[in-house]
Amino acid sequence: MAMRTAREATERTIRLAELHVAQQEARVEQQKRLIATLEADGHTELANTAYQLLTEMTILLARMRDGLAHAEARLMAREGR
Repeated sequence: MAMRTAREATERTIRLAELHVAQQEARVEQQKRLIATLEADGHTELANTAYQLLTEMTILLARMRDGLAHAEARLMAREGR
């Protein structure tokens, strides 16, 4: 396998980060729907637990977005933008 340039490695990191962010966004939305269903069905305790997990999922999503922004900034710095 040929060695990647720093730019290629950063571009790959960005593509992976974009994928991970999109996947986590989908999981967060799914969790919100689950909470609404649990609440509608009267499962308050389960909904509370699901909400706690949603909080952690949202924190992770923010970290993923930060990582993506950092990788994009590295690429822009390499390109002199």
